[in-house]
Amino acid sequence: MGLLLWPAGEPPPGSIAQLPPPLRRLHAGLRSLPPVADVAAQPLVLGPWCWAAPLWGNLYFCSPNFPTGIDHDFIDFSAAGVTSLGQLLHLEQAVAAAPGGAAYALVWTTMLGRYAAFASRFYAVERLAALLAALPPAWVHAARAAAAELADGLLQPPALADALAVLLPRLGWAHPALPAPLLLSSLTVRHGTSLLTSPTATRRAAQYFTPFGLLADAAAPAPAAVVQAVLARLWRVRWENCHKEPFWRLVCDAVPTASRLHMDQPCQCGGAPADRRHHFWTCPVARGVVDSIAGELTARQLLPSPLAAAHIWLAAAPAGVHGGVWDVVSLAAVAAMDHGRRRMYAMSLAPPPLPPLVPVCLRSARARFWTLLTDFVALRCAPASWQAHLPPGHPFIYFDAAAATFKVALPAAAAPPL
Repeated sequence: MGLLLWPAGEPPPGSIAQLPPPLRRLHAGLRSLPPVADVAAQPLVLGPWCWAAPLWGNLYFCSPNFPTGIDHDFIDFSAAGVTSLGQLLHLEQAVAAAPGGAAYALVWTTMLGRYAAFASRFYAVERLAALLAALPPAWVHAARAAAAELADGLLQPPALADALAVLLPRLGWAHPALPAPLLLSSLTVRHGTSLLTSPTATRRAAQYFTPFGLLADAAAPAPAAVVQAVLARLWRVRWENCHKEPFWRLVCDAVPTASRLHMDQPCQCGGAPADRRHHFWTCPVARGVVDSIAGELTARQLLPSPLAAAHIWLAAAPAGVHGGVWDVVSLAAVAAMDHGRRRMYAMSLAPPPLPPLVPVCLRSARARFWTLLTDFVALRCAPASWQAHLPPGHPFIYFDAAAATFKVALPAAAAPPL
């Protein structure tokens, strides 16, 4: 707990040496996190366990006068071996009972480890009063009550584990991406990294995901959180990442289009300026893929009116289509559109005479779409849990119970790849 309060790069209280390298790295990592706080829903109930509460690294001992805790202001007690509130009260009682001379020398030797700063009883009394005044009065009162019960034999001495069992489950961080606070007792490297990078992730989400949500559906823009959830869901699809990359590039505006490269150059189809909206929705090559998807839905009487960009760009499955299958369809559609875009640009660089670019690339993109679906099925990427939800007649992918395998519902006249 002390590593959360001690300033990074400084020795621990009562020490003149730096931490060992492993602990130093842990210290630097913990200090880079947001400040730990009490995230429990119910207020802390003080009790006899306060007698064993640790003095150092105790978040509850932070106050306006000691915003980073009492560790550095009372290093002398830490160096003398005083570690708990109960031990401090015991020391106070012993010093009060030893007015000076040999009696205090015995206290100094047995309870303060002969630490040089406390050789003077006057200094010890003054520092004890200052430390007790720096502690929350309610904690001191609870510890004194426990000490009285201990003296009467009504209570077993609480251990440090008893105090930590009360304190640790309450300490943690409020994480915006998690429904419940992240507890210190269950902190992992993954959680710490998420805490450290969440501000940057929030800024990047506003930079990339919000404009994409507006571009996907101007009438009802999807918030950044929805776009992020779509990406998280698609990332879990068990398929090669190379087929997911075009979708990620589309979302983050990382496709090297003429508009992205600030070039005043139209698409090779001769249409509008070559931005991502054009290449992945309005371009005739992209429309070939969209029409192929719409044709399959129409044949099954499942076509929404009309098929919008948000259905593919946000992987929003039409009614009657299995969500997992539609995720694969969306990934394959964007990858096929990107394939057509790349091929059209490559063919435009060939020496004349040029072939008709749009018809050739349109058929190539459409064939690429169905090839990708076939690849997904052939590699057995479809989960077994889909079997009960994909009867024969389901669009795009269905389960053939007789053959005990998934199959692609190819259209009647699928063009072969070129």
